[in-house]
Amino acid sequence: MKRIKLKMGLTSAVITVVVIACVILLNSIVALIGDKVSLSIDLTRDKIYEFSEQTKSLMKELDSEINAYCLIPEGTESEYVDYVKAYLEKYKTLSDKFKVKYIDPYENPMFMQNYNDGENQANIGSVIIENGDKFKVITFDQLYTEDNVTNTIRIDMERKVTNAIMSVTGKMATSKIYFTEGHNEADAQYLQYLLSNEGYLCDTVSVSVNGIPEDADIIFSVLPVLDYTAEERDALDKFMDRGGKFILVADLQMPLMEKLDSYLDEWGIKLNRDFVIETDGSSALSAGTGMPVPVAKLQEHVITQKLVDSKIPLPMPSATSFSISIPKNGASVKTLLMTSEKAYGKTNLNSTVVEKEDGDTEGPLCLAAISEKYGEKPSALMVIGSPYAVLTSLVTEGSYLNGDFILNSINYLSGSEAAISIRAKQVSPEIMVMTQEQVDTAVIILQYVLPLVIIAIGLVIWIRRRFK
Repeated sequence: MKRIKLKMGLTSAVITVVVIACVILLNSIVALIGDKVSLSIDLTRDKIYEFSEQTKSLMKELDSEINAYCLIPEGTESEYVDYVKAYLEKYKTLSDKFKVKYIDPYENPMFMQNYNDGENQANIGSVIIENGDKFKVITFDQLYTEDNVTNTIRIDMERKVTNAIMSVTGKMATSKIYFTEGHNEADAQYLQYLLSNEGYLCDTVSVSVNGIPEDADIIFSVLPVLDYTAEERDALDKFMDRGGKFILVADLQMPLMEKLDSYLDEWGIKLNRDFVIETDGSSALSAGTGMPVPVAKLQEHVITQKLVDSKIPLPMPSATSFSISIPKNGASVKTLLMTSEKAYGKTNLNSTVVEKEDGDTEGPLCLAAISEKYGEKPSALMVIGSPYAVLTSLVTEGSYLNGDFILNSINYLSGSEAAISIRAKQVSPEIMVMTQEQVDTAVIILQYVLPLVIIAIGLVIWIRRRFK
């Protein structure tokens, strides 16, 4: 009997030891794999932790060690801080050369004083990306963007960190973009802020005084109201002949300009100088002015291929349209943004009638186009027909595609892939952005259909009880 009990005891002990050993081994394997591969499933609405192919490819090709310092005080509890930490850990799983170190700025206040990259001084909440003696500082407020219209908050960390890695490893394209002066151009501070944050070098130039600098990759002309001179046109021609790119942001109130208009005509583009009215409710956003804001329909092109299937709108307030013709210089012109067929352009800007009149341009209307010359030194001319679409906070708000469209356009023209497929992802509760058609439908349902249904149900119940 004692032998049987001893045997059973030994068997139980062996089984217990084996089970414990298996649990320890399994736990070690999971921990080891977890350091290399993310084992979590991203169930968030915006796929917050799902990285772009660009980031994955960049991390796979890292050939030197990257240090990421996160300056978060120990014990800090915040949903937004947790997102930052989770992103850094995700980066770490993509490459064993990416090292994450958390620094408590209160315990080590001198650490952050040593990091100022010329644009940002490291402070509490900052993330520092370092490679050798090169580093980039990303402040906490740069990791998040808030929509001034919907108040939604988006995390822009992947774009910022990936661009920082590209910058410190020398893989970031540093194209030089010049904004023209001397024609009473409009202020482009939002646009320059957007481009500067993506690593582009922005400056201004007076072509009539200094010509076009040799280091210029892209020339931006934002709402010029004074015509170009013959010398400026010649300078622009020489710039394009050496592979330059020219972008014009046009306005419906731009006066007729003989030299600039004829130059656009050579590239197959003509300014209609009309006011676009969109009558298709599914292609317009409701506005406080009562005049629906056109929402552009993206056309097939490399610039738009990452955006075409997006459900996020690209509003074009106070837009003007373009007519497309066969270029006289051998270029090939394509539309990028269009209205619906129900849109039309008011050519009489003094008209007091909103409805379509004789002489108005027929929809669908072109709101942005690109004309390209291919060859050994390819050049391109691009026009955008809504200043508010690119010169206001619309380009920095994640609820709209305006910033993505501009960045993709610049990246395509400069031959860079930076940020072309990376966009900020929403982390706050979702707030709907409704088209005019959706607003009208909601009004009808809430003000008429729903009350009538409730009255009908009440009548049915009353009649049943009355005659029961």
